[in-house]
Amino acid sequence: MKRNKHTLLAALALLLPAAAQAQLGTATVNASGNWNSVGTWSSTPGGFAPINGQNGQNWNAIINNGSRTVTVNAGTVLEGLNFSAGVINGTSTLTLNAASTWSGGNFTDSGITHFNGGVAITANGQSITSRTVNLGGSSTIGDGSIAMHVGTLANNGVFSITNVTGLTVSHSGFGGTWSNTGTINKGGAGATTLSSVSFNNTSTGIVNVNEGMINVAYQGNGAGGGTSTGTFNIASGAEFRVSGATYHMNAGVQVHGSGAFTTAGGTVNFNGSSISNTGNFALTGGTMAATSGATLQTSGTMTMSGGLMDGPGTASFGGASTWTGGNFGGTGITNFNGGVAITASGQLITSRTVNLGGSSTIGDGSIAMHVGTLANNGVFSITNVTGLTVSHSGFGGTWSNTGTINKGGAGTTTFSSVSFNNPSTGIVNVNEGMINVAYQGNGAGGGTAAGTFNIASGAEFRVSGPSYTMNAGVQVNGAGVFNMTGGTTTFNGTSTGSTGNLSMTGGTVEVTSGSNFATSGSFNGTGGTRQGTGTLTFGGASTWSGGNMGNTAGSSGGTTNFNGGVAITANGQYINASTGIVNMYGNSSIGSGTLAFHASGTLANHGTFDVTTSSALNFSSLGFGGAVSNDGTINKSGAATATFGVIFNNTSPGIVNVNEGIVASSAGGTSNGTFDIDSGTEFRITGGNYTMNAGVQVNGAGVFNMAGGTTTFNGTSTGSTGNLGMTGGTVTFASGASFTTSGGFQGASGMLNGSGTSTFNGASTWTGGNFEGGVTNMTGGVAITGNNQVLRNHTLTIGGTSTIGSGLLGFYAGGKLINHGSFNINNASSLDFADHGFGNHQFTNSITGVVNKSGAGAAGFSSAFSVFSNAGTINVNEGSFTTYGGVTQHSGTTLTGGTWNVRNGATLTFNTGSNLTTIGTNASVTLDGAASTFNRIPVTASTLTTNQGSFTLKNDRDITTANAFTNSGTVSVQDSATTLKIGATGNLAYTQTGGVTAMVGGAFIDPGVFNLNAGELRGTGTIESSVIAGAGANTIAPGLSPGALTINGSLTLSGTSTLAMEIGGLTQGSLYDHLDVNGVLTLAGMLDLDFINDFQNAVQMTDVFTIATADSPVLGSFSNVASGGYLTTNHPIQFQVWYGAGSIYDPNSIVITNAPEPSRALLALLGLSGLLLSRRRGRD
Repeated sequence: MKRNKHTLLAALALLLPAAAQAQLGTATVNASGNWNSVGTWSSTPGGFAPINGQNGQNWNAIINNGSRTVTVNAGTVLEGLNFSAGVINGTSTLTLNAASTWSGGNFTDSGITHFNGGVAITANGQSITSRTVNLGGSSTIGDGSIAMHVGTLANNGVFSITNVTGLTVSHSGFGGTWSNTGTINKGGAGATTLSSVSFNNTSTGIVNVNEGMINVAYQGNGAGGGTSTGTFNIASGAEFRVSGATYHMNAGVQVHGSGAFTTAGGTVNFNGSSISNTGNFALTGGTMAATSGATLQTSGTMTMSGGLMDGPGTASFGGASTWTGGNFGGTGITNFNGGVAITASGQLITSRTVNLGGSSTIGDGSIAMHVGTLANNGVFSITNVTGLTVSHSGFGGTWSNTGTINKGGAGTTTFSSVSFNNPSTGIVNVNEGMINVAYQGNGAGGGTAAGTFNIASGAEFRVSGPSYTMNAGVQVNGAGVFNMTGGTTTFNGTSTGSTGNLSMTGGTVEVTSGSNFATSGSFNGTGGTRQGTGTLTFGGASTWSGGNMGNTAGSSGGTTNFNGGVAITANGQYINASTGIVNMYGNSSIGSGTLAFHASGTLANHGTFDVTTSSALNFSSLGFGGAVSNDGTINKSGAATATFGVIFNNTSPGIVNVNEGIVASSAGGTSNGTFDIDSGTEFRITGGNYTMNAGVQVNGAGVFNMAGGTTTFNGTSTGSTGNLGMTGGTVTFASGASFTTSGGFQGASGMLNGSGTSTFNGASTWTGGNFEGGVTNMTGGVAITGNNQVLRNHTLTIGGTSTIGSGLLGFYAGGKLINHGSFNINNASSLDFADHGFGNHQFTNSITGVVNKSGAGAAGFSSAFSVFSNAGTINVNEGSFTTYGGVTQHSGTTLTGGTWNVRNGATLTFNTGSNLTTIGTNASVTLDGAASTFNRIPVTASTLTTNQGSFTLKNDRDITTANAFTNSGTVSVQDSATTLKIGATGNLAYTQTGGVTAMVGGAFIDPGVFNLNAGELRGTGTIESSVIAGAGANTIAPGLSPGALTINGSLTLSGTSTLAMEIGGLTQGSLYDHLDVNGVLTLAGMLDLDFINDFQNAVQMTDVFTIATADSPVLGSFSNVASGGYLTTNHPIQFQVWYGAGSIYDPNSIVITNAPEPSRALLALLGLSGLLLSRRRGRD
């Protein structure tokens, strides 16, 4: 029973589908007509129209006759439709619940067809006109074509488009619409083209482009395009393309996948406040626009090769994008947040802002901009070999960088009238080649920077126009160059810490008030103008061969600090304005040429400044002055002259080393520093007012030459070793000033004046120029050439060895010449110390001074000399020496001081005053030679009566006095041809009250009597009278160690007399003293015996010395030794003295023998005997 039951159920199950199938009717179109007309159809079962419910069953319809038209005249529902030919029209709704096919035939009229069970479409060129065809369930279509005219194909289910060769949905008149609220799945490599047919993808719509392409195209009939608020899922390699008309991507639209939503033509508008995607976009043509308030946001990419990205809204791409063509427009923003690879092919950014994030690249080529902005916020690599030009197209644009730009490749990236901004976070790495901010004349371009420029060696960032602003915090680093070649580069605010190099080759560099840019790198200036009151500081070794610091229009030049030194090539560039200061530290240099100054511009050296000139170097003024200052070291080399035509200040501890050539200053200046001037070189003042302040030093064997202008010395300066020269202009030593050098003075022209003091301890020369006021000390001597120069109320003090020849040396208003050294006057013709007016002049020969007059010419001191003073020595060796005014030491008839020596043939003349009667205590006169003349001591009937100082006659200079003569000083009469005669016939007394009378070389004194009241008579010579010793201490000492003295008369000694005799050998009169008295010798006083010549060690006991002889037996006796007595010498040796009647020798003589006293001889004998006895005992 159970098995039969199961068998029955299984059979029933097999019969049920057949029963259901039997209930589904089928109708095939038979004739044109209304859908609900039975006559339109051939049905099974017959007699029914295919409408569900007819005959109590559901229906399928087949329309396969191209000549038949079926009109849906009432709402109709059936199951499936096989539509392969013919026409379906009508204004009512046709609803198909089962799966259908559509391989041919057209839909017309305004009715609606619902394929609720889906439809398999074979695209054979059929069309939809006006009608709406809704697809539900699962629908498919393949290759082929469908035409539309105002009609609508709306997918509400799943619509699979699979085409290999292509599907075209084209307009037939006025286009139509495809819409999607369901899902479209595009497969196959072919393209689905909606040609002037709108495609709308509503908020629930999903378009999955898995393969190939969907293309919304345009054929020129004004239709096409579409809208979307739905989703596009575009697989890798696939594409949704809009190539014509206008397509609106409204709020909520989604694009996803690895493929691309491409705008290839027409316009794609992104509308709405937020459009968020993960997919990729492409723009190859047409316009892609983000409308006002719209935001397109995708994590995908943008591939842009053509067309226009436009609109006021924002489009953001998070993936790595490309831009090989096409332009940007509108006022909106495009963000390449994932970076973009740009192929520069002439594309344009107009008004729009394009932001680059992530990693972006660009190569060679060109990009144009019109008011637009390209802003890098990521890493932007510019690699160009032949060049990249970013040019203006109308009114320029802006590139800005808040990220990092890496410039590679040897080519140049040029921003031509396009602004380039590098804000504070921006970094520009110029690793190769150049970035050039240029100008094409449209008023745009330039830029601003507060960020960082890292410029590698050999690379360059160039500003060539029109204006570029470097704001506070900007940094320039690297071994390359930030080069300013044109336009205006302005530095604002404070920027320190840079390590890179700046170059100025053209244009203007403006550093605004209070601004300060500092780098440890260098500056290279070849052109342009640096101006503004701010400060630039360079720590590296810099160069400056052109370009100006400030301009002559009056703008200021600010301060430029070359802390690492600067090599200047002087090509006529200038420093301008009172604030135009160029400070040099480290090692700096300059060569030949011209460096100009204007309006008080200043070049200040604080380091080492090497000035090397093979030809002339001029620091010249363009007007209103300028200055070079030095508190470092300047080294001048090269034979040519370096001229400071502007103020030159050498401030302590500044040093100017003039090693070669000349350094000239023609515009004045000040100094309290040091000038080291090598032999054969000069520091020359040629003009202006130059002030040498306290502490200034002049050293070296060269000359600090004051050749023009006015040089003023202030304060006290000591320790110099160099030479001053005066060859023109005025040299002023101000009140209280004192300048001292161990060098000399070289005066050739000009005027030295003032009330201060200058001291020259080296050898000086004075061939020209006048001195007025103050004091000049030439302690090292001076060679004077008398060229009518004048001492005008000036005191010139000379020391060392000084000379003057023929000529004229003028004195005015109390000029003074004081000699402390040797002053050699050697004049072959006349030499006048002349009066130039107002008298009261002075010549002083100090106690250390020696004046040596040589040469046959006459030397005369004007009568206007109120003071001619000689406290030293005047040697008149040749010619004549005349004082026409008073002589300080010539007081009445007394010569009170000075040493006055006149050689044979020379003449000393005191042109005023009386003949001398007295040579005072401090005076000395020597007349040497028969033709020596001192007019105030006549040689016959001389008025001279008294000598208290020194009076010497020698070499046949005889003098006969008119009166008796008294000596209390030193009288020296020398050589055998010289005679001092007292009285016309030698009949008057010579009285000595002190001092010395010395006879030398056999000279003669011929008085009536020689009264030796005190003092000493010594020497070798002859007294032609008796000598009477007086009560005062007196000494007679023949010879001058030793010698012979002859008295042609008697000699009477007194109890206060000393006869001093020297013993130095065995020859009388030459090795031991001898006194020859040709008269009576009367002894008294003391005998003094002294050994000389170390003779005490050679004298023998048998030696006998006759020390005096007379014409008769010697009378009287010595108080310290009687005749036959013993006298001890200055060595412990005794002489036995014999004289007079009791002498064992000639009684007319004084004889001494080397014989010891008997007691001492006995003691010596006893000592000798004891010695002999001791020796004998020793032998025994």
